[in-house]
Amino acid sequence: MIRYCLALCLFLTVSALWAAEKKGTPPSYRLYQTELPAAFRSQVRSFVTRALWQYPHLLRMSLGKEAAKTRYQKQTADFLLLVQEQGSDLRAWHERFIHHFRSLTSGEQEASSPLSRDIAAFLDAFAIWVFSEDDLSDAFLASYERDTGFKPIQDQKRETMDISKLLGEAYEQHRHMPKYVGYDKENYLTEILLEGNMPLVVTLFDLPGKKVPIMRSGTMVRDLAIDEISQKPPVLAMSPEFTYYLLAQAKKGKTHLYVNFMRQIQHHTKQHDVEDQRTRLIEQLEMDPATGKTARVITLDKNSPFYYQEGPFSDLNEVAQFKRQFLANLTQEGPTARYYWSKHLDAKRWKETLNTIVEQVHQRYFGSKAELSAAERSGFIELAYLKIVEAAIQQLNVDAVNISCRHCIDRAASFIGLFYFDQLLKQSPTLSGEKLSRLMAFVYAPGLFFHDRPIHVYRVEILQSAAAALQKG
Repeated sequence: MIRYCLALCLFLTVSALWAAEKKGTPPSYRLYQTELPAAFRSQVRSFVTRALWQYPHLLRMSLGKEAAKTRYQKQTADFLLLVQEQGSDLRAWHERFIHHFRSLTSGEQEASSPLSRDIAAFLDAFAIWVFSEDDLSDAFLASYERDTGFKPIQDQKRETMDISKLLGEAYEQHRHMPKYVGYDKENYLTEILLEGNMPLVVTLFDLPGKKVPIMRSGTMVRDLAIDEISQKPPVLAMSPEFTYYLLAQAKKGKTHLYVNFMRQIQHHTKQHDVEDQRTRLIEQLEMDPATGKTARVITLDKNSPFYYQEGPFSDLNEVAQFKRQFLANLTQEGPTARYYWSKHLDAKRWKETLNTIVEQVHQRYFGSKAELSAAERSGFIELAYLKIVEAAIQQLNVDAVNISCRHCIDRAASFIGLFYFDQLLKQSPTLSGEKLSRLMAFVYAPGLFFHDRPIHVYRVEILQSAAAALQKG
């Protein structure tokens, strides 16, 4: 019996590993036809070249003047060699890069010698750069314009522009392009960094004495394996590179806000959907004694009938009733709650903030109207989320923010578009065509590059409603 159990365990383990090998990461063919992978490699090389001068022992090792003796040191030497490679196969280079980076950030740091201490300090700085400083937005825009043939937008005045029309025209252009055929993402593991979907700076948010980078990113929870025989969901774990980044920030006394748009509750029609489990892992970052020093998390609902204002809420035209329900949802606790608020927020003050935001959105952007259509109510919710995220950044006084769903191509991408548009409106009454084109890239490029398909149209429609109200407010 014991021999049978051992054999069965070995068989299932091999099956799971075989499944992971077979499934792999998504093809992302479109991504590797853009400028993004080459731009990322170039920026990695530039950062490493600059950083080495700050660590004399590491610099000597890179020049062959100091020997790498321990495994940790030899892995770092291999990593530095990889960074300087000039090969044309960018996908192969990127996958090797992530595996090297993961290996270095998964184990224990050494501090037994000056060289090892240099390596540890270098890796801390490199992780902070990857997750809160890497600015690929220029390459993102250039790749978007080249891949889609998108024509740059002319400068627009706030009072005369039609943001809803601009968003709609861009979507229609991509929707009718036959090369964006998509693929079934459920056939692949969710390995955001490995597939090339790297974080990038969208904008900077002003706080007293500092500018906070706002990053777009896919989920920092990765799939480890899929058991094809029993069709069990993947085994999940936090990306070790991101966990390492949080620990590096903790050493500096810095904090990071993770804005999560994945589900809190398991999808009722997808038995193997595990977004709720991904969400739990992210929220638990606050509870971990190590990452809890840095991590701040909020989860916002973008999946329920109330968010879409459909089903039992489709006729909720009376605004007073709509606001009561919205506030009840925002403050609900327990297993059916669809929101999570950082434990570092003052609970009483935060509840008052939520009430204030809902009232101010109604007054400023919807003229305190007594009734709103379903489309207007969805835009209302999205605008409230905008103000909620801004309030969380301010009250938590964080040093960096990532906005994320699973792949950051629909839920998070549409919100990032609204957040960026709000920043543009605050800066000037005239919006430059270059920045409006960049907004389109933030909204539309992720779906095209990473899943070979446009963003879901219903996400665009909600963004149009919210952005139009924001422009007029």
